[in-house]
Amino acid sequence: MIPLLLLSKKGFKYYMKAQAGLEYLLTYGWALIAIATIVGALVLLTGTNVDTETCTNFLHLICKGVVTDGSSITLVLQNATGQAITINPASGIAFGEAYGFAVIEYQGTEFRNQSVTIGPGEEFMITATTVGGEISITYYETQTGLTKTETSSMGANPEKTGISACGTTISEPGLYILEGNLSTNGGNCIDVNGSNVTIDCQNHSIAGSGSGVGIFIAEPVAKENISIVNCEISNFETGIYVEFVKDSSISNNTVHGNATGIWVDGSGFVEPNRNIVSNNTAYSNTYGIWIFNEANDNVISNNTTYQNTNGIRLSGSRRNVVSGNNASNGNEYAIFVGDEIEVQIIGNTANNNSGSFTIRVTEGPSAIIRNNQLQENANVGIYLSLSPNSKISGNQISKSVNSQYGIAIDKSNPTFLNNNSITNQELGIRISQSEAELNNNTVCTTNSAIYCDNSPSITGSGNTASSFINCPMGIASGIFCS
Repeated sequence: MIPLLLLSKKGFKYYMKAQAGLEYLLTYGWALIAIATIVGALVLLTGTNVDTETCTNFLHLICKGVVTDGSSITLVLQNATGQAITINPASGIAFGEAYGFAVIEYQGTEFRNQSVTIGPGEEFMITATTVGGEISITYYETQTGLTKTETSSMGANPEKTGISACGTTISEPGLYILEGNLSTNGGNCIDVNGSNVTIDCQNHSIAGSGSGVGIFIAEPVAKENISIVNCEISNFETGIYVEFVKDSSISNNTVHGNATGIWVDGSGFVEPNRNIVSNNTAYSNTYGIWIFNEANDNVISNNTTYQNTNGIRLSGSRRNVVSGNNASNGNEYAIFVGDEIEVQIIGNTANNNSGSFTIRVTEGPSAIIRNNQLQENANVGIYLSLSPNSKISGNQISKSVNSQYGIAIDKSNPTFLNNNSITNQELGIRISQSEAELNNNTVCTTNSAIYCDNSPSITGSGNTASSFINCPMGIASGIFCS
């Protein structure tokens, strides 16, 4: 491989494109074409008087490389915020105090005067007709709705600290990188005692012996702006433990074989935490991801969990968003929520899980459960209990295996069910001891479609079902499933 410091700006850009091309083509087995791509790119590496610099890391943007040629500069950055971000190059990127000199290149397209949205974990390039000095990047977080500005400086010496063994304690801000795979026979591997820290494992692993924590961030002092990325952590009591932390991210990690894979503990932290847990894979843990104890206003998105007892669990917190996750294939509970106020469970996929409930919300007032897809799970699809003023809408549920209901409501006054579809299974919706309004649901089942159990206050209209048991016929659309 050609070292980056030997490349001019132009050659660097071609190198990055060629490298991306190689990764894509190898996926499909076109090794010879990929080699030709690299060779063609290297022919273009003709720059002279190259001044290669590195940038200190931004808080949530990882600097992968920098090249200057005396008149311009190109940076390669990775989005480690854990969510999609939007940047306008003209108004959101400043070198010193000067705006309007930057171009963003993302997925082969250049953006100069228009905004670009960059996905979580994705790399992008910034090129500007200036060199050195301070760089500020302002971006909009699409999930939290926050606008943030991060600043880095250019210099000959990168502020990177290598971690080569477990037993490391981090107290100073900066970028910390794993230099190889780590293991410990007991206790924690990495402790973090300060803010403004990025830990990039660079896809190396951290292995424990059944106790302790892989990466441990805890009280007594509140911390903020911490990123943990690209780690594989296994065989600890907890893989990643984050307590009393805000405005931080845990993304692109794999946790497996732990009691708890990722644990975010609010520790009674009453103000919003606004942490992002995204694009992680958690499997073969007791708890894949656990949000706990006043861990408020966090986003848990685009994670994959399988073969856990609880794929994603939330308890004792409020206003968390669980969206776009795939909790399938052998979790006992895909998403388990208890004593959680105003939780939003939106756009998740949960298939082939084995527990009594696929999505369970207990004592969760004002819950929103929307646009989830559940298929071929063992028992009840969505279970809501003791959770008044909740809304269940747009969910698609089918093929529950053990003759259980797609949606079961218990002692939740009122509950609103709209535009749900339950098909290809025996039982549909059961409403027990609850007031409910049902509108425009489609429930085509082989047995009890909509069953009102000791629930006299049922209203709504436009529902299509195979049958209505103990329910007022005024809620029917007049169309019955064939």
